[in-house]
Amino acid sequence: MAIAGGLVPIVVLAGLGFLLSRRFPIDARSLTRIVWYLLSPALYFSWLSQAKSTPAQMAQLALISALVAIALLVVARLAVQWLPYDPVKKHAITVTTGFMNCANFGLPVVLFVLGPQAAQSAVIFAATQSILFNSVGVGLAAGAGRGGLRQAVARSVGQPSFWAVAAAVVCKVYAVRLPELLIRSVDLLAQAAIPLMIVLLGIQLSRVDRLKDYPLIALTSFLRLVVGPGVAFLLVRYWPGISLLNARVIILESAMPSAVNNILLAGEFNTEPELVSGIIFSTTVLSFFSLSGLVSLWH
Repeated sequence: MAIAGGLVPIVVLAGLGFLLSRRFPIDARSLTRIVWYLLSPALYFSWLSQAKSTPAQMAQLALISALVAIALLVVARLAVQWLPYDPVKKHAITVTTGFMNCANFGLPVVLFVLGPQAAQSAVIFAATQSILFNSVGVGLAAGAGRGGLRQAVARSVGQPSFWAVAAAVVCKVYAVRLPELLIRSVDLLAQAAIPLMIVLLGIQLSRVDRLKDYPLIALTSFLRLVVGPGVAFLLVRYWPGISLLNARVIILESAMPSAVNNILLAGEFNTEPELVSGIIFSTTVLSFFSLSGLVSLWH
């Protein structure tokens, strides 16, 4: 019942976004900017500043999130290393395996399946993934890290989510109390984040025209939906001092489909956009079944 209660609202809202986009011309890029620059930072700040986790636990979650992404990037690269495909397709598979949709898909699932306290931990995981995506992910999509370490760090520090997380940590560590009116304003934006994220997911999926390269889509789906949570399980299984709830958050987030933002990178750097779109669409659809199986193991 938990997974049904968690996924059905997401299916409904994403489906409405999908149908709406098919019926009317909708500017998904503008909606993405609203989520990126306003709603997501507000959500991160609101939930993290109210989280019951200690700074040490937050650092633990951020470190594990980074290790999951790095491990999956390495696994994916090794998996395609000797396959008879051109380097661009190999980059596409690597990035779509390494970075999961842990924000506009993962946060609602964690919230509905594991509860509000787990969602606060999931925000830390998602924020770390966002920072890595916009540094390491952009570098890979641009061509094996083009731009160097300095530009990667600049991209990360320039993100709104980075400053939202930093501000939340400062407020938590130093017990800073913000004006009540400001807190209410941020909370209102945060409350709008998840519904719009899910609707936007449906809108973005509606832009997928057709699937191709079925063997590559199947391989990437296996790496993302099966190997991903498997790697996370091995990490948390032997990680000292991690709570059961946080372990489940990490495994569940690592089981999410490929990040929708991969479409933006593929279009920007011409790294097989049709293949990337097919991977995102397929992993999103298949994740409803894989997530159901994963959560059923906990109940």
